[in-house]
Amino acid sequence: MKLKALQEKRNEIVNSMKVMTETAENFKVEDFNAKESELVEVENKIKALQKVETLTNIKIEKDGNDMDLRNSILEGKEIKLANEHTTAADGSVIKESYADTIEKKLVNVSPLYQLVRKIVTENPHNIPVQAGKLGKFVKTGELQKYVNQKANWKTVQLGAEKYTNLVTISEELLNDSGYDLEKELIDQLVEALALTLDELIVKGDGTVEGLETFTKENGAKEVVQGAAGVVTVDEVIDLFYALPAPYRQNACWVISDSMAKLLSKLKDGEGRPVLVQSYINGVLENTILGKPVIINEFVAEMTTDNKCMFFTNLNRALVIGLRKDMVIKKDESFLDDSVMIKANTRLDIKKLIDESVAYYVAK
Repeated sequence: MKLKALQEKRNEIVNSMKVMTETAENFKVEDFNAKESELVEVENKIKALQKVETLTNIKIEKDGNDMDLRNSILEGKEIKLANEHTTAADGSVIKESYADTIEKKLVNVSPLYQLVRKIVTENPHNIPVQAGKLGKFVKTGELQKYVNQKANWKTVQLGAEKYTNLVTISEELLNDSGYDLEKELIDQLVEALALTLDELIVKGDGTVEGLETFTKENGAKEVVQGAAGVVTVDEVIDLFYALPAPYRQNACWVISDSMAKLLSKLKDGEGRPVLVQSYINGVLENTILGKPVIINEFVAEMTTDNKCMFFTNLNRALVIGLRKDMVIKKDESFLDDSVMIKANTRLDIKKLIDESVAYYVAK
């Protein structure tokens, strides 16, 4: 497409539309609407070309921070990633850490992380949690007894478990001043941390608590498979209603890919699939009984005693604490053509309200 030719075409269409409106005899609604549609198409093409022209003329200038980062890595220095800046609504400059930047990007990469409660902090964090709701007014004389029955407060402390990963950067890229090293580091750290959080949110790891750590003994809701290897429509409905009504409004399903395949073949009494797939704005979305589905590779397969399907309000079930003290350093323990950068971060995940989780156990 040539910009000049498109602009000339636009002028011709506008002139034609002008002629149509000069006399009543020349004006026909159908012809005018057709020209208007043609005009919109041409203008969209012009805007696209102008946008590309603007983008291709942008010059990327690397600032001192990027060069400092390269030199520090090459020299083997330990670097605390904390030199991002954003501008507030009032025009003031706010200093952010890379942890802040990564946290913002994580919500677009990990659907589980998007839905859990999140706290980015620099210190251990205590969270008061109300496990029960008062719900209604009662007679004044009965208030104390009612409060004792319904209002259950506890404190959850987010600690700082240390996790480490290695980021690979080639020597050539590290020495290429035109290459955006900061962006590459952030992209790799986001991808790696999202994968880590996906696993921890589902499985936990003995210290960090995930969905698999919820049990019926502590208040979570359990539905047990009736026959080994078989999931029924009734069991899916039972799991849906096992979750107390206050938590269902913002609840979601968390299942494995193999469970999604099974449920998409499972039909209700009217021949409709239990798992419904639809495209919304070009994005595939899955739902079960009208609630969104998150397909996660770390959910257990449907084998004996595994918790292989969850229906939960993640915001009420778990809280994640991410620390702002993400640190990177060149790792000297690997000898090859690449530079290995060791990244350390601290985080914690704790359970909040046990009854906000319902799970399905395979026989």
